[in-house]
Amino acid sequence: MMVQQKQLIAFSVAMLFFCISSAAVATVHPRYLRSFFADECFVGLIASVAYMVEIILCFPVGRLSDTIGRKRMLIISFVSTSLIFFAFYVNEMAIALIPLQTGLVLFALPLWITGEAFVKDISPVDRRGEFRSIFGTFANAGFFAGVIIAGTLEMYFGLRSPYLFATLLTLASLPIVFCLEETVNEEDRERRDRKTEEKNASDQKELGFLFFCTFSLYFWYAAKWVFGPLFLENLGYRHFHIALWFAASLIPFIIIQIPLGKVSDRVGKTSFVGIGMFISAVSTIPLSFSESYEILILFVLLASIGNTISEPLMEARVADIVPRSRYGSFSGIFEIAKIGGLIAGSALSAVFISISDKVFIPSSTILLLSALSFFFVHGSPHRH
Repeated sequence: MMVQQKQLIAFSVAMLFFCISSAAVATVHPRYLRSFFADECFVGLIASVAYMVEIILCFPVGRLSDTIGRKRMLIISFVSTSLIFFAFYVNEMAIALIPLQTGLVLFALPLWITGEAFVKDISPVDRRGEFRSIFGTFANAGFFAGVIIAGTLEMYFGLRSPYLFATLLTLASLPIVFCLEETVNEEDRERRDRKTEEKNASDQKELGFLFFCTFSLYFWYAAKWVFGPLFLENLGYRHFHIALWFAASLIPFIIIQIPLGKVSDRVGKTSFVGIGMFISAVSTIPLSFSESYEILILFVLLASIGNTISEPLMEARVADIVPRSRYGSFSGIFEIAKIGGLIAGSALSAVFISISDKVFIPSSTILLLSALSFFFVHGSPHRH
């Protein structure tokens, strides 16, 4: 057990460094891309190419990690992503942006898919919720810190400085990754090749529920992060208020994720996921109908509490259901749900904000549908 905990903390620290790096880059990346083009539509085009590449690669990347092992995939990804960050830092040609963006997706995507599979591999059966919540807390703390660091770096060293910072910090993760133990063994490969593990109907139903919930959460995340600033600006709020609103939405992920994970291991993950989705759905509804900043802060905080309950436990519950030998493949499948949610959330929210100021109505609807779908799987004798 101590070995598993050490592996978890070591890997979580490595991903903390990477999340700081990726958040620092993401904070300035739209403006970096815009600096090459007079027409902002090219920025959207480059982002769309990245989404398309991600969806195509998700399942093959997950399956590859089941075949060649997690550690090797992680080392390749950390090294390659750091090189791509540096390439963005030195690049001066607009024509290089599409291959660079494609490369960033190609090499960063395995970190998330393989990382989720690695956490599933090392999690004890009775502590999967806790282990995934610890990993999630480190990741979200990295995102929070990365945004702050990016603003400071840009202020003192310029727009490109976060890319150099990300290069160095990602490389600093490598010694930790080299110390990790490989979790995919020959027995896992043989078991996967024999395909002897079959899921029963109730497990299939629950996996569908978890897939839909994942899609719904990332639909809401796209609306919040892409159109939240525009929504608040239209109400007359300044950048400080927007930053504070986003900070409030991150606080639950950092503070309460681990205690909730521990409780879910005792009470049951599926029920917690359903409760979290319901809280998320109900809490996003007032966001479309209020102009009071206090109300907007309160309900984005409540929605984030619901998100914090559901998101890590969905990943942990998948580990309960699917065979260990296919953790990578299923991590890839659920990454498709995340990217699909981001694409659909961005597209539908864009339509709503163009015809109405009720930009979060599609998110509330899809979250409510996913919460109600809980009753479709509730009562399964295999839920945990």
